[in-house]
Amino acid sequence: MEIWSVDRLEGDWAVLAGPGGRLELPLEELPSPLGEGDCLRRDAGGRWQPAPEETKRRREALFRRARALGKQSP
Repeated sequence: MEIWSVDRLEGDWAVLAGPGGRLELPLEELPSPLGEGDCLRRDAGGRWQPAPEETKRRREALFRRARALGKQSP
């Protein structure tokens, strides 16, 4: 199953990044609330659904990398 993440929100549009590159979709087609970094998947009916477990996994991985970088000496 493909996972897409919200790269950015621009007015009434969301730019998603995923395995197929980038998609620009109207916010009305996406679940709400939605923020940058949130992950989504498309269900069998073609509707976008939140993927909170993937959002959490990616944010935790990013936090660990950022913390590790902060511990490195120049």
